[in-house]
Amino acid sequence: MVLYIGILMYTIIFISTTFESLTLKEKTKQTLLQHIAVELNVFHLLQLQDLSSSSSL
Repeated sequence: MVLYIGILMYTIIFISTTFESLTLKEKTKQTLLQHIAVELNVFHLLQLQDLSSSSSL
């Protein structure tokens, strides 16, 4: 269940940041890419947490 919520949140964030990056300048794009990288890390941690909780059941 956590995995599906994570995928949904990640998709929404990714689409919104990608759309914004098309209209922003290069320097801001770099910051945006760093933000996306952080989101990927959070998403990966959510996946690991979901896997560990489901395997313990």
